[in-house]
Amino acid sequence: MKNWKTALSRRKQRKAENTLSWILLALVLLVAYQVFLYMDITNTIDNANILLRSVWHGKILDFYELSVQQAKTNYAANYNFIIYIIFAVWQAPVYLLMHLLKKEYLDCVMAMLWSKGLVILFFSVTVYWIKKIVEFCTGSREKGILAVFLYSSSMAVFYPVFICSQLDVISMSFMLAGIYYYLKNQNKKFWLCFFIAIPCKMFAILLALPLILFRQKNIWKAALLWVSMMGLLLFEKLLFRNSPVYQYALAAQSRDAIQSLLGSNIWLGRSITIFLVCYLGLVLYAYLCKKVTTETILYTGFVLWGSFVAFTSINTYWVFLLAPFTILCICCNSRFLKADILVETIGYFCYFVGIVCSGTYVLKDDKLVHRLILAKWIPAAEHLKYGNLVNFFTSHDWNQYAALFSSIFAASVLALLVLTFPGIQKKECAEEKPDLEILLLRPILLGLTSILITQTSHTN
Repeated sequence: MKNWKTALSRRKQRKAENTLSWILLALVLLVAYQVFLYMDITNTIDNANILLRSVWHGKILDFYELSVQQAKTNYAANYNFIIYIIFAVWQAPVYLLMHLLKKEYLDCVMAMLWSKGLVILFFSVTVYWIKKIVEFCTGSREKGILAVFLYSSSMAVFYPVFICSQLDVISMSFMLAGIYYYLKNQNKKFWLCFFIAIPCKMFAILLALPLILFRQKNIWKAALLWVSMMGLLLFEKLLFRNSPVYQYALAAQSRDAIQSLLGSNIWLGRSITIFLVCYLGLVLYAYLCKKVTTETILYTGFVLWGSFVAFTSINTYWVFLLAPFTILCICCNSRFLKADILVETIGYFCYFVGIVCSGTYVLKDDKLVHRLILAKWIPAAEHLKYGNLVNFFTSHDWNQYAALFSSIFAASVLALLVLTFPGIQKKECAEEKPDLEILLLRPILLGLTSILITQTSHTN
C-alpha cells in the first residue's frame, strides 16, 4: 500500500513538473514574440508593402527597382520573389487598414507584430510536421509531444525564430512536409514541397539530392528530377531577366552563400572544405545505399546540416537548419534519450554564448528590443553603458572564450551524431524517459537569455 502511494505521489509530481515546463515555455515564447524584432525582417516587411503598391499600379515587374527607390529601411529587396509574395498576401489587410487610417506601417507596433506573426505561423507549421514525422516513425503520441517540447525549447530555434525572426522557417516548413510525404512514399507531394521550399531558401537543394538518390539510381533520371525541383526558381529568373536590381541582389546573395561554404577550409597540403567532403560522401552513400530506413533518412538530414553548421562560416541564425533534424533523430533514435537531451541543451546554449562572444552582428542591433511593445516603456537612450549584449560580453572580456564555446558546440554535434546513429539503435534496449529537471531547465535558460538581452539593451 505504501509503495502504491509513493508511486502515485511521484506520478503526480512528474505531471506537475511537466505542466510547469510547458507553462514556462509558453510564457517565454509569448514574451519573446512581443519583445524582439531584428532589423532584417523590417526590410522584408517594408519591401512586401512596396510589392503591394507595385501590384496596385501595375508595375510588378519593376518591383526590385521600386524597392531601391521607395525603401524606408536600409535594404532593398534581395530575396527570392516568393518570399515577398507570401509576406504581401499576409500583410495586405493590415496594410490597407493602415492606409485608410493614414498611419505608417513600420511605426505601428500592432502592424509589426502582425508581420512577425507570419514567422511564428510558419514556426507552428514546422512544429506540426515534426510531431507528425515522429509519430509516424515511432507510433508514439507521447514521443510526438516530447519532440514538440524539445524543438520549441531549443536555443537553436529560439534565437533564429523568436529573436532574429529569420525566414529560413518558411523553407523549413516545406522541407519537413516533403520529408513526411517522402517517408510515406507519396513522391509527387514530396516533389511539390521541395519545388516550393527551394526558392524560399536555396539550401533546400542540398537536402533534396541525397533523398532523390536513395530511391532513384538512374543518374540521368535523378538529375532531371533534381533540376525540375528548381522550376519555380528558374521561372522567377526568367520573369525578372530584365531587372538589373534583381540580377545584382540575388547574385550577391548567392555569392555570399558560396563564400561561406568554400571559404571555411583547412590546409592539408592543399585547401580542403570539410563540409563539401562530408556532403559529397553523403551523396555517394545515398546513391550506393540499397536498403533505406526511416531512421537513415532523418539521420541524413542531421549529418548534412550538422556538418554545414559545425564546419562552415555561417550566418549565426542558419543554425536553425540543424534544429529540426537534431530533435527528430533524438526522438526517433531514443536509446540514449537522457544523454541526447542533455547534450543538445548544453551544445546549443554554448553555441549561443559562443556567437555572442564572437560579436555576432544580430545582437549588436541596438534597437532589437525597441521596435515592439517595449518601445514605449524603455525608449532607446543616447548614451548607454552597454547598449547590447555583445558590448556587455566584450566589456567583461568574454570574447576570449569564443573558441571554447564553439568547440563545445561542435563536440556536442559530433556526440549526437554518434548517440543517434541508426545502427546503434537496433540493439535491444529499454527506452529511457527524459529527466524532467532538464526539461524544466530549457525554458528557464531561454527566459534568462531574454532578460539578459533586454537588460543590456537599456542599462545606463
